[in-house]
Formats: sequence, C-alpha cells, structure tokens
Amino acid sequence: MLSPGSDVQLRKSRASGVSSASVREHNALSVIAILREHGPASRADLVRRSGLTRPTVDAIVESLLADAVVAHTGNQTVPPGAKGRPGQLLGFNAGRNTAVVCRSRRDRLEIRLTDALGYTLAEVAAPIDHTPEAFFREAAEHISHLVSTVPGAGPVAAASVLIPGLINRRTGASISHPPWGWADVPVQAALSKHLQIPVTVLNHASAAVVGEVAHGAGYGHEDVLMVLLDFGVGVGVLTGGALLRGADGAVGELGHSRVERPGRLCVCGRSGCLETVASGRFIQEEAVRIGGESSAGRTLAELSALSDRRVDLMLAGAADRLGLAVSGLVNVLNPSIVILGGTEFAAGAERFFDSFRRSVQENSLPANAANLEFALAGKDSEWSGATHAALEHMPARLRPRQSFGI
Repeated sequence: MLSPGSDVQLRKSRASGVSSASVREHNALSVIAILREHGPASRADLVRRSGLTRPTVDAIVESLLADAVVAHTGNQTVPPGAKGRPGQLLGFNAGRNTAVVCRSRRDRLEIRLTDALGYTLAEVAAPIDHTPEAFFREAAEHISHLVSTVPGAGPVAAASVLIPGLINRRTGASISHPPWGWADVPVQAALSKHLQIPVTVLNHASAAVVGEVAHGAGYGHEDVLMVLLDFGVGVGVLTGGALLRGADGAVGELGHSRVERPGRLCVCGRSGCLETVASGRFIQEEAVRIGGESSAGRTLAELSALSDRRVDLMLAGAADRLGLAVSGLVNVLNPSIVILGGTEFAAGAERFFDSFRRSVQENSLPANAANLEFALAGKDSEWSGATHAALEHMPARLRPRQSFGI
C-alpha cells in the first residue's frame, strides 16, 4: 500500500508525464547517495535526511537489499539509559562490483582494482609490449591475475584506460601516438572484447581534470583548465561541468602548438612545438646539459632546490613560455581556475608554479585574469579521474552521483 506522501509524488509524476518507476528509481538513487556520502545509517536516519516517508524508505531499502546494493552493517549504539531497540544500520555495499583502472606509462602498465567507491583493493605495475596486439593481450592477462589476488572481490563491471596522445571520443581508438607507432588503434573495442565489460579510454590530461574537480583543487568549479606537465604538455578542459572532448576527441594537445619557427624537432615529427621548449622532457634534457648526469631524472621541485642560477633561469624561461601559451586558452575559454601539475614530476614545484602563474596573469586579458584562481595539483589527479571515469559506467545504482559526461 502506498503512503500518503508516495501517493502525492505519484500524482505529481503522472501530471508531469514522468512514470512512477522513474520516481521510485530517483528516490532509490537519493537514498544510495546518502549512504555513499555519509556512511551507514538507520532507516529513521534515511527518512530524516531524504525527506521521504517511512513506508517509501522501507520499500526502497528492501529493493536495495535484494539487489545487494546495500547491506546490514550492525546496530546503532544506544546511549546508557535510553529506551527502545537500537536501529539496524545500513551501508552502501561498495564491494558488490569492482572496476579496473589502467594507466599506460612509457615503460609499463599500471593497474588498480577498485571498489564502487573508488578505493583501491589491489594494484600492480608490469612491463608491457606497446605493439597493439601484444598490449591488449598482456593487459588482459595482468588484469585477470590482479583480480584473482583479491578473494571475494565482486565481479568487474567496468574499466578505464589512460593512453597518451589523441583519442577518438566516439570509438575510443588511439588516433595517433608517434612514440609508440600507434595510429587508429582500436583500444576501446579491443579491450572490451578481451575483458567483456564496458571500457572507457581517456588521455592523461582529460583524466587529470576530472580527478581535480571530483576530489582535488577544482572541486566546486564548473569551468576548469588543467595543465598536465610531464614528459609532454597536455590540457584537460571542463566547461559547464562537462568534460570537453571536441569533434573527434583531439582536445588538449597544447604541447603540439607551434611556438617557434623553425624550432627544435618534436616527437610528433614537426618542429617548434611548445613541448620542445616547455615540457618535462625539455626541462630534464636542459638540466643534464647544464649540470651533467647528476641532474638526470630530477623533478621540478628537486631542480629548483639545486640553487643553480643557470637551472633557475632555464626553469623560469620554460614556465614563462608555458604560461604564455596557456594565457591564450584562458582568453578563449574563460575558466574560473587554472590548475598546473597532476604528476610526480610537477608535484610540489612551488617556484615553477609561481613563475607560471605570473606569466598567465600578465598575458591574459585583464577581464579574464581578474578573478582567475590558480592551484598546484597533487600527483594523483590522473588516477582519481580515471577511477571516476570507470565508475561512471558501473551499473546505474553503483555510479557516483557526479557525472562529467564521459
């Protein structure tokens, strides 16, 4: 029997053309969101927080228990002297299904198995052959082995994989990544076939901006420009709360914008690209040229700490050129925040960040720079965003409430 409150909701839904099933599922998702965000709660807690009637909450809870989306986690603690029976606590069953998150690096593939809340259950890093056929076969083998190391883990329901270079947003194919010799490689189709689950393919910068907005410096912002500084230079863009993908998915290749003529030869085959004068690769090569092999492999923060005037000038020049290029995007996109970093190479690089920020502010239109915020990202932006991307394709009741349209 429907409660009076439920009856009112159904009459409203019928009047607006919305089905009662849609209303019930909306209410169920609201209850799930409460448990995801606030932890275990009693039915009385859910009534109070959701604004739904007790019979409606009871019906939702029974449905969610049957679907194993929630589970009993124990009883409430009753204060001494209090009367009545303790309420039974319900919690979101984050282990009902799991997700696989993969990040490709120059010499290895890093893989994490997460629960439906994004917490890591197990992880592994393994060398991998970048020949497409071998890459997909070895990735599937590594994933299968990792899942087998977690007894009792729920079935894997979705996966995401980070691949450098240009990604076709409609097909999930790698359009081009010259260092690997990849062109039109069907990453999404091949991995979906191997794993038999939905697979989302992103480049590293797109994942980083999602990660920073979901859990980092960009939280609460809807228009975000993320500058990922590592071996190359990539940009992730959030506009109106949605990830900007472009007509073909080739958004964010700032590193291959030509800033010099003729300029140095770039890995893309052209010359004069921004990456040849402001990327992690350029910075590390210049550091070795200036200071010798002892400077090899150092991060931005470590290079700044050398207190070598020649290195400092080189870093300031790279930061200025990077800021100049980014200022053009600020004028076009009008973000509310610019975030730099997102990698181990750029983590903690305060001095470089300050030079970069000054360059962006000085070269952007005053109207765009006036209220523009800046932040230096942590080193886990990519992982956080890639995890969120996988979770967006979990079964509907397990997905995070916030969606970036990935």
